[in-house]
Amino acid sequence: MAASPASPDAQYPDRLPSDTASHAAPADRQIGPYRLRELIGEGGFGDVWRAEQTEVVQREVAVKIIKTGMDTAQVLARFHLERQALATLEHPNIATLLDAGVSTAGKPWFAMELVRGGPVTHWCEAHEATIPQRLGLFVQICRAVQHAHEKGILHRDLKPNNILMAESADKPMPKVIDFGVAMALDVSSLDRLTRLTQGDQVIGTPLYMSPEQLEGRQELDVRSDVYALGVLLYELLTGLLPFHTTSQGAAGIEAVKQLILETVPERPSTRVRRKTTAQGSTAVRPRALVAAMCADLDWITLCALEKDRARRYASVAELAADVERHLAGERVLARPPSLAYGAGRWFRRHRTLCIAAAAGSVITGAALGPPMMARRAQSGPPGPVQAAADGFFTNSLGMKFVPLPGNDAFICIHETRRQDYATYAERVSTVSDRWKTPGVSTPQGPRHPCGDQDGHPIVMVSWEDSRFFCTWLSAQEGRTYRLPTDAEWSLAAGLAEDRPAGTSPAVLSDKDATHFPWGGDYPPTTANLPGNYADAACHDWFPDVPSLDRFSDGFVTTSPVMSFKPNALRLYDLGGNVSEWCEDWYDAARKKRVVRGSFFMSSRRDEMLSSHRHSGEPNRRMNGVGFRCILEKRTPAARATFTPPPPPPPPAKYRPPEPLPRVSFPSPLPADEVARRSFTNSLGMKFVPVPSSRVLVCIHETRRQDYTAFAREVPESQAGTAWRSASR
Repeated sequence: MAASPASPDAQYPDRLPSDTASHAAPADRQIGPYRLRELIGEGGFGDVWRAEQTEVVQREVAVKIIKTGMDTAQVLARFHLERQALATLEHPNIATLLDAGVSTAGKPWFAMELVRGGPVTHWCEAHEATIPQRLGLFVQICRAVQHAHEKGILHRDLKPNNILMAESADKPMPKVIDFGVAMALDVSSLDRLTRLTQGDQVIGTPLYMSPEQLEGRQELDVRSDVYALGVLLYELLTGLLPFHTTSQGAAGIEAVKQLILETVPERPSTRVRRKTTAQGSTAVRPRALVAAMCADLDWITLCALEKDRARRYASVAELAADVERHLAGERVLARPPSLAYGAGRWFRRHRTLCIAAAAGSVITGAALGPPMMARRAQSGPPGPVQAAADGFFTNSLGMKFVPLPGNDAFICIHETRRQDYATYAERVSTVSDRWKTPGVSTPQGPRHPCGDQDGHPIVMVSWEDSRFFCTWLSAQEGRTYRLPTDAEWSLAAGLAEDRPAGTSPAVLSDKDATHFPWGGDYPPTTANLPGNYADAACHDWFPDVPSLDRFSDGFVTTSPVMSFKPNALRLYDLGGNVSEWCEDWYDAARKKRVVRGSFFMSSRRDEMLSSHRHSGEPNRRMNGVGFRCILEKRTPAARATFTPPPPPPPPAKYRPPEPLPRVSFPSPLPADEVARRSFTNSLGMKFVPVPSSRVLVCIHETRRQDYTAFAREVPESQAGTAWRSASR
């Protein structure tokens, strides 16, 4: 928690004035083992105090406690769930939750690490941080926010006062604080918090809120936090907010809202030059800042600040990756269509000027074209893949990879997500849209909605679909993506070290027959968070699927990637969630491909083994099958070329059915013959003779009571219990 100024508005003239409430000290300054010393910040419903821990150890902490008079049922529930949200976050750039409890006066509280520095923007100004230093801090902030997103939590109030600087002996470190207005991204994560802070509520700080958050009409997603980080990046680069809000602030929230929704911010580089010129400064530092403001930073910032969220970065990881590309001297991805979109708007505003300058631009283009083309030809593919300081490599889609031991390759830590595949499908028109409609048929409806959301793994893609995705991504990034081999998948699951060299994959070692993704014990337990498997909730939706006794994973179908514990290599969902396509052929006839891992309907012991494999035809799409990518470390000799998949075949033309052949039926039997040959069995089922044969046929369908008698006498039958809950 933060040592944040209680009234920061005077330091930010562009901000809206905040309501300042009186803060009476609690009657009892002793909260648990902590002695309250000084009020250092305030939130919407809680105050933050600097406190001293007086028991067990002696240290200073930050204690947040409910304000007097704010202890309504809804506020108390939200406060409790803020503590729950913080308890799930473990990141060096997020303030750590230390303790929680209830005071003697009945007020809930929690204690966090005390962050002594001020807002990140103040720190950068006070230390005259260079642009690369500011961008380095910004990347750390992005990684913290991305961690929260991966845990299913949307911050919704990112601003400098909620990002404080912790000075350390090694390096300055920003800390994200105040998840008091956070929102859960899916029903699997903090469901009650979602209901308490609905997406249509305008909650947050207006000048850092995305247009959709201000309007309160659209369901929020991670791109709302991307926008807030874009405002922060603008402020770090220029020292100013993107919008001139001094006059509008006096006119009220509606004027500010209209300004943000309708006004396009100036480029950061233009704003810095205008600010420097207005100040008449000739100092070295302002001129150095102006020189460091290149077009790359303009496009990165404005891409994050797009009013249409479909044009923003799809994730915070993607924003951070583009900033890192700029720092590394690589080409950034904030280019057309965003560039073309911005250029079109500029042309409409300056049509006359553009026409007047057309002739000059032709001459300039002829002069500059060859040198620019030469520079482009010299820029080859990116260098070998290297992990960042945290051990991960994050690509342009925000997919994280770790090295695969013993191989010259990285493996994605999670299955390919719906949003990853959606980006590909949006840009390649011939991609089949079968993945959009998972074929899950249930008694309650055609499909379950939780598998249709971002964050969940992609399903209903064939092996061929997966290969096309890898080839497309290779061409986009100039790297080599592919599907894992069967041996690489085993290595990732922790099996290859026990298999003698040259042994067929069909032969299991002792460990192969006892090794599960969560360890060696069976069955899995909920407490171990082993993965996504069939439980009672799944059985309710799919009565034909047996469930694991006394096990619950909280999901009916797939879960968001990385919902459960990773293995030793930091890989998630190598069992459960979805099965995954591999590169190898399954059969000698080369008609089927290897599919590894169990999926969300698995409950049988052999299906849940890490060694489990089955097969699928390369062009077959199955509801429980997705894929994860391998990224080769080496630099490819030539940039991959992508050939789009063929368009889906047109629907077959209707052909009327062939006429049925004429059939002559035997004459009915006489009534006395029917009576003589009829038969009633022990269950009361009546049978009559079929003309021209020695066969008797039951006069009605087999009834439920007939089948019930069978199931009662033969409990070990293979029929299962699905017939009991079948819809009528």
